[in-house]
Amino acid sequence: MAMLLMGSSPVWLSLWTRGTVSTRYWLLQRNWDGLGRIVTDLDPEMFDPMCPSSAMPFQIGDKWTGMVVLCLQGGRRRFTEIRVPLRGVTPKVLTQTLRAMERDGLVVRTAYPENPPRVEYELTDLGRTLLTLIEAARTWSKDHLPALLRAREAGTKAAPVGQDDRP
Repeated sequence: MAMLLMGSSPVWLSLWTRGTVSTRYWLLQRNWDGLGRIVTDLDPEMFDPMCPSSAMPFQIGDKWTGMVVLCLQGGRRRFTEIRVPLRGVTPKVLTQTLRAMERDGLVVRTAYPENPPRVEYELTDLGRTLLTLIEAARTWSKDHLPALLRAREAGTKAAPVGQDDRP
């Protein structure tokens, strides 16, 4: 068990060392991914609401796929855990995104026969290959997004949508 606790948060360790057997069981059930790793909660501030991600020239699948990939990079997550940092997504759109990702082989959906039902999503090896692409897009955006936004603004002012000179 000592190996499992390495790198864990002080709160988690405090609950573990002071908790009862049932508390320890709950902690393991909630935070252990079954592969010997402790899974921590996603940071609700993981995606800055002011980030102009919709302006990104790179989109993988749709607007939310890249962000879902980032949410799942640390291991399995439940639907409600994924929604925390994705404040702007509706449950319907997140469900559609996860289904499309599952169809494309990017995530695996595991449903457990429990009451209440529990469903977890995890990146496949194919899904993990997107992490490199997303990191490259983030690096590119860090370097070039201000220029891209300036160009878009200048283009919008020069020729409003639907009123350009193109044949």
